[in-house]
Amino acid sequence: MERMGVYGALVELHNEEHMGLSFDSSDTFASVVESTGRSVVRVEGGRSRPVSGLAISATQVVTVSHGLERDEIVVGVEGVTLKAHLKGRDDSTDLALLELEGGELPAARLDDGGQLKVGHTVLRLARPGETVRATTGIVSALGKKSYRAARGGEIDRYLETDAAHLPGFSGGPVVTSSGALARLHARRTSSTACTVSPAPPRSMRTG
Repeated sequence: MERMGVYGALVELHNEEHMGLSFDSSDTFASVVESTGRSVVRVEGGRSRPVSGLAISATQVVTVSHGLERDEIVVGVEGVTLKAHLKGRDDSTDLALLELEGGELPAARLDDGGQLKVGHTVLRLARPGETVRATTGIVSALGKKSYRAARGGEIDRYLETDAAHLPGFSGGPVVTSSGALARLHARRTSSTACTVSPAPPRSMRTG
C-alpha cells in the first residue's frame, strides 16, 4: 500500500508538472497570437478567396503576389477596412508590397530568424476572414543558402514547418514563441510543409 501511495503521489506530481507546462505554453502562444495578430491582415485583391498579409510599417503591408489579380485592393483587420494600392511586386519570389490609403496599422516586430533551429516551435498566423487564425508546429528544415523559388526568383533563406497551411494562410507570418517574425508564407510545397520567404528587402519597401 505504501508503495502504491508513493507511486500514486509521483504520478500525480508528474501530471501536475506537465499540466503546468502545457498551460504556460498555451498562455504564451495565446499572447503571441493576440499581440502579433494585430499586424496580420486580410487582403482582398483576387478573384476568389482572400489571402493574408503582414503590416511591416504603419502604412505598408507585405503579402503574396499570387493573391493580387485586380486593381482594387482592400485590407481588413479587427473590423476595420482600408483601401490599398500596389507599390511593388516580385512574381518570381511571390512577394508584393501594398501601401495603405487613409489609415495606419500596428507594425509587426521583424526578425531575420537567425536564432531558429530545426525542432523549434513556431506559429503560423493568418487572417483569411474577420479574425486571426493560428496553427502551430515545429521547424522541419532551414536553408541558410540561397534557394531558387518555383517561379525562378532567388530567396536568401527558407524555412519549412509542419504547421498546417489552411486556405487563406498564404501571406501570413511564421512567428517564434516570442512573437518575432521568422518568415512569411509563400507557396505551399506539400501537404505538411511550406517554403516561406523572408520579409521583402529594404529596397522593395522604400520603392
